[in-house]
Order: sequence, then C-alpha cells, then structure tokens
Amino acid sequence: MRIEISISYGFDMDKPGIKRIIQEFGRLIPCLLTEFINQILLSFAIHYFNREGEKPFACSYGNRERFTWKTQHGKLTQILTMLGRLKIHQMQVECKDCGRRFLITRELLGIEPRIIIIPETKKRFASMGALSTFRVSAKIACLFGIIADKMTVWRSVQEIGKTIELGVDENETSHFEVSTGRDTGIPIVDIKKRGLEMKVIIQHKKDGKVRSAGLGIDRYDKGWEKLFKPLLKTALCFKSILLVTDGDTSIFKGIKTKLKILHQRFLCICRINSSIVYGKTESNVKRANGSMSWARCSAFARS
Repeated sequence: MRIEISISYGFDMDKPGIKRIIQEFGRLIPCLLTEFINQILLSFAIHYFNREGEKPFACSYGNRERFTWKTQHGKLTQILTMLGRLKIHQMQVECKDCGRRFLITRELLGIEPRIIIIPETKKRFASMGALSTFRVSAKIACLFGIIADKMTVWRSVQEIGKTIELGVDENETSHFEVSTGRDTGIPIVDIKKRGLEMKVIIQHKKDGKVRSAGLGIDRYDKGWEKLFKPLLKTALCFKSILLVTDGDTSIFKGIKTKLKILHQRFLCICRINSSIVYGKTESNVKRANGSMSWARCSAFARS
C-alpha cells in the first residue's frame, strides 16, 4: 500500500551557524522518526480495519475479524532506537465478541510488551561492547544522542551473546583462520592468571565477511583438540580446507582427522617480539637485556 506522509516542524534560530544548524537537526531526527512511525502505524491500522477477513492481531479468545476502535492516539509507549528514544501513540481496539479492550501498537511493530530497547539497538550496543569497554560504549552512544548507561550495554552483550551459534557452515568457503588473544593487551574474562589465552577459529564467507566457528580458553600449548573436535565432524563435507595460522605448531597437535589440510602461515611481528623476550628470560637472562626494540624486530621480520 502507498502511504502519504506530511510532517510540520518549526523552530527559532538567531544565526545560521553550522553548529546551531546541526544541533537543531539532531533534535529534529527523533521528532521526525516518531511522527513517521505514528502515521505509518495509523495508515496500516485503518487499512486492516477497512478490509474484510482476518486482522494481524487477535483477541485472547481467538477473534481476528470483529473489532471496533476505542482510540487511535492513546497513552505513549517508549522504545529506544539508535536514533534516540521515541514515544509512540498507543492504538486501542475492542473485541465485538467479548468486549475486551487491548492495545495493538506493539503487535503491529513486532515489539514485545514492556520492551524498551528494540533488538536492532541491542545488537549495536552488543557490537560496541565487544569492541570496547562498557563505560566507553555508553559514552559513545551518548555522543550520538542516545542516553544509555554501561549496564544497558552489558545486558545487551549478554543477551546477544547467548544467541550466537558457533560452528562450521557447510554452505560457506573452506578457508579458515586461527588466532589467539595473546599479546593484544585486551583483558579477557575468566583469564585470571598468566599462561592462559583465548583461542578463536573463524571461517571466511562467500560474501567476504567472516563467521566465528569456534572459541575457547586454555593454556598456550593446549586446548586445541577440544576446540577442533566438534568442528572437524562438520568440516568433513569439504574435500580439503585452507588453515591459516600464526606459526604456532601446537595447533596441529589438536587436529586429528583424515581431512586434507592446506597450511598457510602469516608472520606476526608482535609474536616475534614476545617470543624473543620470553625465550631469553627463560634462559635466566634479565628482561631488560633480553627484550628487543620494535625497530630491531621489524628489521628481523623483513630479513
């Protein structure tokens, strides 16, 4: 169906400065989106009422056809989007069979009752929370006009994290990469002492993106067998796989399969530096004398 929308917005301005214009436009976006949603919802609701047959909402007793309007601009309900916090008018109808009244706004929007943060917003909060600290993520959101605290980001990470399914996709490429969380400087939950690292297996997709195939935490030279075991059963659908590693030979101790594996190694300068430092300190050489500068490691890698 075609929808015609008209929106009027007025404001006072003293000077046409770019800063003032951008600020006013930032205030306009939530108002514009709110009215945009209200008019679209009302247009669809009227369309459903005018047509015969079942409606996309139902009474608790099963009626989907016979309703009357009670209000088209009722109390406001809030939803949080990445464009700001919106207040949408609630539409209420009455069932002709049982006389029960109920709201249809959230059902038309596909949002569960009493849910303020919509799933799309939670996914973006979770992405920010995965790339930075929760406090920094909340500050970044506030810079774009979205008022959220660090616990909102934390809850979004927990909820979205539970929905992620790891594994090998048979319909994607046979190109895999193995990486670890060592030497990144990023703190990892559940790693409370030295000697543990996060191990990640990713699978390249046909569209150029990647998917997480496996994730685990264990000692530097262990844990690969437990990580690869559930994945190799699915990977048998490929004739062969290309496995890219950073040169850690302990990875192949955990791969026990008849599957043909093509190995490719990339050079990690950070790993060279830490390995030289670690190796020399193991030989009872002082860390100050054993460490190499970044320039010397880079020259060593290029040679």
